[in-house]
Amino acid sequence: MKKAILLFLSFCISSAYAQQTETLYLSGTGSDNTVLWDFFCTDGHKSGEWAKIPVPSNWEFEGFGQFTYGHDKERINESGMYRHTFTVPENWKNKKVIIVFDGSMTDTEVKVNGRSAGEMHQGGYYCFKYDVGKLLKYGKENLLEVTVRKASSNQTVEEAERTADFWVYGGIYRPVWLEALPQTHIERIAIDAKCDGSFQMDVFTGVNAKGAEVTAQVKTLDGKPFGNPIRAGIDKGTSVRLTGTFNNPALWSAEFPNLYQIEVSMLKNGKLLHSIREKFGFRTVELRPGDGFYVNGSKIKFKGVDRHTHWPASGRTSNYSISLMDAELIKEMNMNAVRMSHYPPDRHFLYVCDSLGLYVINELTAWQYPPYDTQVGKEKVRQLVTRDVNHPCIVMWANGNEGGFNFELVPEYSLYDIQNRIVIHPWMEEELTNTYHYPSYAAAAQFLSTGKKVFFPTETIHGLYDGGHGAGLDDFWNLMLTSPLSAGCFLWDFADAGIVRNDKNNEIDTDGNHGADGIVGPYREKEGSFFAIKEIWSPVYIEGMSFLPPAFDGTFKVENRYNFTNLNQCRFTAKWIKFDYLSGKPAFTETKTVSPDIKPGFNGLLKVGLPARLADYDALFLTAIDAHGKEIYTWTRTITPARQYAAALIGTDGGSIHKEEQGNDIIFHSGNTKVAIDKAKGTIREIAVNGKRLSLTNGPRYTTEGMVLNEIKSLTENGTEKIQFIFIPEDSRRPGKRNIIQLALLPSEWIEIDYSFDTGGYHDHIGITFDYPENKVKHVKWLGNGPYRVWKNRLKGVTFNIWEKDYNNTVTGESWVYPEFKGFHSNLYAADLTTDEGVIRLVAASDDLFLHLFTPDSPVKRNNDNTLGVFPDGQLSLLNAISPVGTKFRQAKDVGPQSQQNYFQSSGRSEPLKGKVYLKFIP
Repeated sequence: MKKAILLFLSFCISSAYAQQTETLYLSGTGSDNTVLWDFFCTDGHKSGEWAKIPVPSNWEFEGFGQFTYGHDKERINESGMYRHTFTVPENWKNKKVIIVFDGSMTDTEVKVNGRSAGEMHQGGYYCFKYDVGKLLKYGKENLLEVTVRKASSNQTVEEAERTADFWVYGGIYRPVWLEALPQTHIERIAIDAKCDGSFQMDVFTGVNAKGAEVTAQVKTLDGKPFGNPIRAGIDKGTSVRLTGTFNNPALWSAEFPNLYQIEVSMLKNGKLLHSIREKFGFRTVELRPGDGFYVNGSKIKFKGVDRHTHWPASGRTSNYSISLMDAELIKEMNMNAVRMSHYPPDRHFLYVCDSLGLYVINELTAWQYPPYDTQVGKEKVRQLVTRDVNHPCIVMWANGNEGGFNFELVPEYSLYDIQNRIVIHPWMEEELTNTYHYPSYAAAAQFLSTGKKVFFPTETIHGLYDGGHGAGLDDFWNLMLTSPLSAGCFLWDFADAGIVRNDKNNEIDTDGNHGADGIVGPYREKEGSFFAIKEIWSPVYIEGMSFLPPAFDGTFKVENRYNFTNLNQCRFTAKWIKFDYLSGKPAFTETKTVSPDIKPGFNGLLKVGLPARLADYDALFLTAIDAHGKEIYTWTRTITPARQYAAALIGTDGGSIHKEEQGNDIIFHSGNTKVAIDKAKGTIREIAVNGKRLSLTNGPRYTTEGMVLNEIKSLTENGTEKIQFIFIPEDSRRPGKRNIIQLALLPSEWIEIDYSFDTGGYHDHIGITFDYPENKVKHVKWLGNGPYRVWKNRLKGVTFNIWEKDYNNTVTGESWVYPEFKGFHSNLYAADLTTDEGVIRLVAASDDLFLHLFTPDSPVKRNNDNTLGVFPDGQLSLLNAISPVGTKFRQAKDVGPQSQQNYFQSSGRSEPLKGKVYLKFIP
């Protein structure tokens, strides 16, 4: 009896299991999980003989063929032949068996046991399938043979996919698997679940299933039924629509990506034929003409980025971990959207976007003109939409890119998309939208002020090298925030497309300036723009100055820039910091902060608890944590002014000062320190301690050219003699008479440098500079904003703290040791530059000074100078104003108000710009 029961249960379990789709992977599942197949490359490296290759992979990264960038004219266009043996279960014999290729570049022919599986597939970014049930030997060994031609014989496929501004590869680069299904089965489903709970779903059977019934049950992700089952009978044909209504579903959005699952079953005469399960979300997306883009009835702005599927060691072959990492990095920057550029991504990237919450523009491949021909294009649209239709993250389709548009394809999208999402043409001004690429600030302002179309550039603020992205975004975003026609924008692009060239000693190649335009590096190294974007796009906006006055009462004005999150769902922490610069060990205390009740789109007040004595601390770290426990941003606000902090570091102890004059030199001695000042130039000629000379020379001098020494004065302050050098502009047309550099050696052996600048006009930078040999530099420690450098138009994304970094000669986008050592550093309080000679210690006694720490090397492969800042001709500078940086396509002056040259008006119409710093050499 027990044996009979066990046999019956075994039959029931296996019968139920048999109604599910069974899957057998022939390849691995991604770049981190591969299977070796036999491989023969027809040309290029490692060609002409059979070898082994991991599948999935792009064969170039396994040493075969030729690396090719889309602009390359000289191509060998090699092909690859694959062989793989496999066995299928005997019990699959009466099933429908399909072989699935999730992506193969580019023309692919498939044979099973020597017989063709079907017509050659063309197009490298799309999933394709063959019914191979009649070609298989069940329970026995089978032979799979695949020929992949890197270049397509269809010219429009070749132009759309491979004559492009990105790397183009060959090979079976996404997984390959077999699916076994009942002969009568559910082929696919298409879901439309609205935010009001209305639900409709098309179920496709692939074969005539007249008389069958389809039932569906929505469930939570943990398996609990949600609402009642819905049913529909199939009267005729190969599809049926189910409809229903669900009460108060948890809605999907980028802020709260609530998901459900649906179990769909096909039955006939009470017998289960087949069942499938799929995740989805309740949400409504719509473009309202002349208004904006709405999600669940709320108007949103895209804070987006364009993303290639790319990894330096595997090309387009990716894996779930890479997709998750990229999506988490995008979310970490407080972005809410990502555009697929310029092709559909891996399935797992869309699943991650569903679960983490990112709005997605999914794109049909076509870099620029010409697009796919209509016959091929219709098939590509079908493959694109039917694979991805149920992802709630996808909010619109892109029918190509930048002129690569076949408008005959537009009606095809709605044939497969039950949600009837909008179809856009990135870069084009259309009837309802304007997605113009890389507009200047003035052009964007004009579009928004005079246009009537919803404006959201699908590529903007190009991030080549260290230009663009965070540099210029603050102005651009403020412009968009003030315009009702703005639906946000997408930055170009997410990651540097650098590849490990196994044919060039494993160097990382970005094809010159073509691929060096990411916010992160090839291995996702974070550039300075990463953190600038994070602050600018923070959904919590803290108003007010960067310095807390003595009368600060703990109140901040706050704007809630979320769409669906009340700030009482967030958490705030306040840490009050006391910096001990010399030891490098800060002390802090934390006070209580209550999250304010501020609805999305509204302003309010955030009250932070104050420490017992505000004056006991140097800075506040204010952190916002979102509803999911992720940091939104940490803002820093200084408390102690620079001059006060400097006084504590400098001290007043010391001995007497001795002065002498030798020729053109004024020489001061204090303790072990000697300072020689050149009277003819007004600069320090020599600094020596215990007889050891420092190679710091030719300064301090103004960074502005054409300043002529006009007068020398001597004065005494607090018993210390000081020498004043008064300069006038060489060009008499440039007014300014209060240009003074004042030098003194203090009893404490600090060199005091006090300067004022009073020359009107436009300046790339304003301040003083020195010369110092770069090859002697090892390390820097500083108290100020960091750890990344800044530009005039990228001042955000840095925090006030004690920072340290070793010397590097990083050229952003050509090497990837970050943060870069060289460049402008803001809000300097103190800095120790460690050199072969000893430590050069600088202490700022004026607020808001910049430290110019050597000049970055220029990118070797740049195509213009837009992405180069303008630096002083010295190597070590203290500055009141610095230069902006432009983008690949725009000079800095075209990027926005913060990107203009510095203008100073003098001749008594304003106070001179002033700065005071102290310098000490510690051998």
